[in-house]
Amino acid sequence: MNSMLDAVLLPRSYYRTMPVSRRTLFFCVCVSGAFSFGYPFLFDNFSALFVGQPAGVALFNAALTLALLFVTGAVDSFVYCKPVSDAFRFLSGKLGGYKDSFLMLKAMKIYALSAVIVNPLYILLSRLLFSDVEVTGNFAKVQVYLLMSALMQLWSFGIMSRGLNSVLRFKGMQRAAVFFFVAAWSFLWAVVFRFMIAEFLLKLYVYTSGLVI
Repeated sequence: MNSMLDAVLLPRSYYRTMPVSRRTLFFCVCVSGAFSFGYPFLFDNFSALFVGQPAGVALFNAALTLALLFVTGAVDSFVYCKPVSDAFRFLSGKLGGYKDSFLMLKAMKIYALSAVIVNPLYILLSRLLFSDVEVTGNFAKVQVYLLMSALMQLWSFGIMSRGLNSVLRFKGMQRAAVFFFVAAWSFLWAVVFRFMIAEFLLKLYVYTSGLVI
């Protein structure tokens, strides 16, 4: 059982020995921005923003995209991981003399890691196998798509939870509490980002046709 979990969620020892350094924080932030804002919003609106646009408009949109990937990544990582790290720091008591930033940096790296592992596979499957699911309205295909999406979400929650549990060495019911907290907070933050923040940010672009929100 442990070997299967290690293969799917990575070994606990990996999370415990994961280096804590601000040097890789930029990478974590960019990864978070790429998946939280870059996909699906920019992916779905690529033609409206770049194809057939004057050179100046395309250049402006490209520069704005690079800036927003970093900004949204920083906001996404901080807003998501700050409550998580604070809650579990309080639950765990003290962290063996580590600085307050220790768990925050760990959480941000685990968050980026879950995105790197899960999101590319989700994007590949959804685009290759389920790109027409909203058009066809096929009931069976819709059900399979929803099941796949749910499993991918559970996988992401599992990576995040296992990483935090490994760092804090939680046991028993504490591990279950971490998973449910991560799942609930992930859902709430995804709703806020998708329907509020991303919709506002897309209005900053110059475009000639309607955008997909």
